[in-house]
Amino acid sequence: LRDDNSHQRLMDIGAEVGLLSAARHARFAAFEVLVTDEIARMRNTLVRPTPSLDNLLATLGEPPLRSNITLAQLVQRPAISVEHLPAIEAAGQDCVHDDVNGADCRVRYRASVEIKYAGYIERANRSIAQEKALEDAVLPVALFDAQTPGMSNEVYEKLRRVRPRTLGQASRISGGTPAAISLLAIEMKKRQL
Repeated sequence: LRDDNSHQRLMDIGAEVGLLSAARHARFAAFEVLVTDEIARMRNTLVRPTPSLDNLLATLGEPPLRSNITLAQLVQRPAISVEHLPAIEAAGQDCVHDDVNGADCRVRYRASVEIKYAGYIERANRSIAQEKALEDAVLPVALFDAQTPGMSNEVYEKLRRVRPRTLGQASRISGGTPAAISLLAIEMKKRQL
């Protein structure tokens, strides 16, 4: 949830409920196409190691290139930001690509942020999918017949009284701690084996 991609997340909903005019929706959609194109361009732009690029990287505290890499791979380095891209691409014959589009600063910024944080976003999406699977995991009725080792008496009594059907329901019981829910998930998996 970033402010620089809020229109990407919300433009379709805004148009659907009538808060966004068709013209503005079309402008936002066109901007997203430009961002997607810029990401593709950065992933297809090959950067060659050269003395001028190595000097630039050294001033940023980054190691020199040992072989050709894509501009997107270079952007993923911590010290490289969108402000450095023109200098990197302008360093003579450093970059080989089919098309250098005239992407404006907002497009380049969004594209570089998407590339830089793609790994984190993928990890968060995997975590969300795992949590969703746990949310819907059906708890065996027999799980509440005996107290799970390591669980407090108070939490066990609440769970035994309520007898939640899913792990998600168990997580919403007042007094249920994340540690207790983890214990339930572990116990549930043990019983499934």
